Formats: sequence, C-alpha cells, structure tokens
Amino acid sequence: MPEHSPLPWIAWNSHDGKALKSWRVGSRGKTDGVVTPVCILDNSVPGYEEHANAMFIEKACNLHYELLAACEKVVEHYQSMSGNPSYPIPDKHWIEGALMARSAINKAKGEQA
Repeated sequence: MPEHSPLPWIAWNSHDGKALKSWRVGSRGKTDGVVTPVCILDNSVPGYEEHANAMFIEKACNLHYELLAACEKVVEHYQSMSGNPSYPIPDKHWIEGALMARSAINKAKGEQA
C-alpha cells in the first residue's frame, strides 16, 4: 500500500497573510518542509461548516494511529482477560467494546470487518 503524506496534517485558509477562497488540509514535505495541500475543501458550504470540516479532517488524520493503538490495547486486554480464570468474567459491555474495537481495527487496516 502506498504511504500517505507525513503527519501531522494541518488545516489553513490563508497564504502570505491573505485569505484563500477555500480551506486546505495538508502536510509538510519530508525533505523541504513546504506545506502541500492533500485536499481543498468545497467552498460552496457555509464558511463555518467548511472550517469545521477542515478541522475534522485534520484531527481524524492526526489521531488515526493513536486511536488504532488504543483499540488494539482494548482487544489485547480483553483477550488476556477472557482466557484467565483470575479475572472476572467480562460483562456484555466489555465484550461489545472489544468487538467494536476489533471491527474498527480491521476497517482502519483495510481488512474485512
């Protein structure tokens, strides 16, 4: 699978002190440090919504690996609990959470959920 643009991604809507027509989300180059847009948002939506969308993309991309690691830790802990008699039997919330985490992990890795 090809490698995505380096993290962290940033959102911006100005260049050299001048407002741009649309918000952009992008990344600094690995070697030159120049910020390159990964996406340019549609400016046909209201400005506050376009800004919110840009912030959402930025946060989702920057937190992807951290959230993936957290889900993997939940599944790992659940699996260690489920086979160990010294742990109490997991309740339905633990089981449901572990299944949701496993599904999210598979989707994030491009595998079948």
